[in-house]
Amino acid sequence: MREVFGFIATHADVNAPRYSVPRGAAMAFARVMEAVHRLTPAQAPFLTRSLVHVAQNWHAETAAATRLGIEPTTAWQDAVLESIDERRATGFAWPSLAQSAAPVAAKQGPQ
Repeated sequence: MREVFGFIATHADVNAPRYSVPRGAAMAFARVMEAVHRLTPAQAPFLTRSLVHVAQNWHAETAAATRLGIEPTTAWQDAVLESIDERRATGFAWPSLAQSAAPVAAKQGPQ
């Protein structure tokens, strides 16, 4: 993950993370941010436990994916660059990190 974040920072021209904290501390902070978010008008919490989980320094072996029958068709670097280009087109808008409290209206098809 450190390699991926560094790659993104370089190619998206954004700052790379400068420090890390123990997972337990990050999870506790994220839990507080999720709770505080309910009391603020902010669109999304500053940090979520889900983001802490995916931001761990995972080491994924491509051999393990191959054993599961997954064959990459694109290098991860190319896939990340494509994603960066899509995000750049939106001005790197901050994604919504909170689930909506309001129920989602059912889509109605042609009548």
